[in-house]
Order: sequence, then structure tokens, then C-alpha cells
Amino acid sequence: MDSGFPADCVDVHDLIYDSYSKFGPLISRNEIERLRLKHRLLVVQNIEDATMKNVIRSTGLEGLFTFEELKDLYVTVKEEQLASQSWGQCTSSADYDHTLPSYELYKVDLERFKWSFSCLSSWGTSDTLAARIFQFLDEDCDDLINFKELVWCYAQMGRVELEDRLRFFYAVHLVPLIRQDDSLKSEEAEIAEEAADYFGSEANSIPPSNSTTKLTSDGSLENATDTVTSLRKSIDEIRQALHSSSSSGGPAKSCVLYRMRQEQFIDMLKTLYDIFVCGSEHEQELVFRALSSVGTLLLQIGEVGKQFDSLSIKEEKSDTCFPTSVSIDGLCKSDNGSKSREWSISFEQFLANVTTESTLISFFEKKIELSDSIEKMRGRRFRNRVASVPSGSPSSPNSPRICS
Repeated sequence: MDSGFPADCVDVHDLIYDSYSKFGPLISRNEIERLRLKHRLLVVQNIEDATMKNVIRSTGLEGLFTFEELKDLYVTVKEEQLASQSWGQCTSSADYDHTLPSYELYKVDLERFKWSFSCLSSWGTSDTLAARIFQFLDEDCDDLINFKELVWCYAQMGRVELEDRLRFFYAVHLVPLIRQDDSLKSEEAEIAEEAADYFGSEANSIPPSNSTTKLTSDGSLENATDTVTSLRKSIDEIRQALHSSSSSGGPAKSCVLYRMRQEQFIDMLKTLYDIFVCGSEHEQELVFRALSSVGTLLLQIGEVGKQFDSLSIKEEKSDTCFPTSVSIDGLCKSDNGSKSREWSISFEQFLANVTTESTLISFFEKKIELSDSIEKMRGRRFRNRVASVPSGSPSSPNSPRICS
């Protein structure tokens, strides 16, 4: 070339002319569309794989489950979400705020959580427990839990140390169940009364917090909105304590939980009975015997502690020294002359009694095998849909609800 350019340069006009001369007849709009369709699936799959890895990595819980287990759970959650979108039961991913973490893109509602909970966890025979755990995990109160919260939940039930599993089970029973079957409005008065009792009795026993609960002169909450707000705040405090202990690794020795009142303890005991009600007859006999023993001991411990506190308050008021030894009979007698404190037990007392029963230890130490359980869940879901859908009719979005 005599244009003054270096020898290794090509004029763009020559390049275009060469291209059209050699390949012009072979390149058309139809050919371009054919090639685009040919490689589109590969491109989309690569994008999906990158998104999946990003979501799994963002949970920060890869050490508790294998990548394949988290991948199977991710695919299951995505399938359920796509099914919900197809039936118009949840918002589309187009409404997703891209400033949020990637795991916020994949969420499940209460009904689908109950379904997966009943199939993937050994605790899954109680719908009430599922509702309590869902409430505990729903940090932003949008009636949905994201993928990270779901993974953390299954880790607490089947992959962490025994003490942390029992701590999680204990924690979800510390506050009343705010919502169950969308009946919050009809139960606001009952919740307000229960929450007022809870915050009033626990004021001297819970760790310091920044609670701003407003109480009236008689100690009750001003209205149901303040009640729900206060309950949510208590759940947040307990959840943050458990999350911080999980991130530090090992049992949460420094995680201090509220003391449990008698009503909460009875609810927790009912949950334990519900969990084992579907077992074999021999297993039920062993477990119920263990639960009866543990329950009786803890009820006695709570009663003794209540009477001990009453005697202690009475001795302080009379400015006398408390005796160095007090008989159990003396502690259990009712003292009408002093103000009795609420019955309560600590998590440490609950842990110490549960770990004396090998049957309960074996149950709580069961490991969740996510991949195997998910495979069985898919088979059951398919059989349920086939059995519940008449020939020639579309499948119902609410059909996969019970995992037999």
C-alpha cells in the first residue's frame, strides 16, 4: 500500500470489501438468527450457572453443606418460585431490587416452607413448629423467607452441634406465634394480653436491650400494633444472638437467651409430642417416656425456682440473712405473704435435662441429608399431583402440600 500506513495495517475499506466479496452470499438475516438460536441455550445456561454459584456463595454457609446439596436446594426453591409465578401467587423477578444481595431473589412463602419442611427435616411433622420457625426466620416481615434464611434454618436443625440445635428449638418457642393461618387480626387482643404478661414477667430476667415497648399504667401494651412490634423486636434480638454465635463457629457459649415461662414451656412440650406422634409404636413409647421424665423434672425445677425467688424476696424485705440450707418441702409450700415471681426455666436447665435422655439425643443428632431428601420430595410431589389431578385437568398450585 502507498497510503503511508505501516505494512502490517489494513485499510478498513479494503477489509469490508474483502468480507462482502468472500462471505456476502453466505451471510443473511436468517443465518444470523439460526446461529443465535443455536447458541442461546448455552449462553442462558452459563448465565444461570453463574447466578446459582453467586447465590450459593452469598449465603456464606458452604461449610455446613456440600455444593451439590446447596445446588439441589437452590433448584428446588427456584422451581417452587417459578410455579408460584405461573399461578400468579407471587411477584415476578422483574420487580426485584438489584441492589439487594442475590439470595433475596429466591424466596418461599409459608405454605411452600411447610411442604419442604415436612419432607426435608426430621422435625417436620408439626405444622405449628413450621409456622413458628417461619416467623422466626422472616426477618423483614414480608411473609417470605429468602434462600439464605432457608439454608441457615436447615443447618440449625441438622448440621450444627447438638447444643446449638437445642438452642434453636428453644429459641423459636420464646415468643407467641404472631401469625397462623392468616388469623392475626382476630387474635390481636389475645396476643396483646399474652405479650403484656411476657414482657412484664421477663423484665427482670432478660438481658439488657434497646426495647422501646410502651406500657400503660397497669402494665399492658397500648395497642396490638405496639404488641406485634415488640414481639418482632424480641425475635430480632434472639435471631441476632443465634446468627452471631453461628458465624463465630462452634457451640454458642456466649449466646444468652430469655428465660422461658410456663406457658411457653408447655407449648414447646406439645411440639415435641407432635413431632413424635407419627413414629412407630415402640419408638413412641420410648420417646413419650423420655418426654414425660424431662417435662416433669423441668416443671419441678421451675416451681422450685419460683418458690426460691419468693422466699428470697421475703428475706430481703425483712432484712434477715437467707439460711444456708433450705429444704425442698419448704420451697414448694405456697407463701401467701410474699409476691411470687413467675415460673421460668433457663436454656441451660432445658439442655441439661434433655441430654440425660439418649432417645432425645439420638433424635436431635440426626443429620439432614439434603440431596437424598430432595430427591424423595420430588417423587412424592409428582405422585401427589398425579393422584390429585383428574385426567385432562390442569394441576392445582396448592396440590403439593402434604409429604407422606
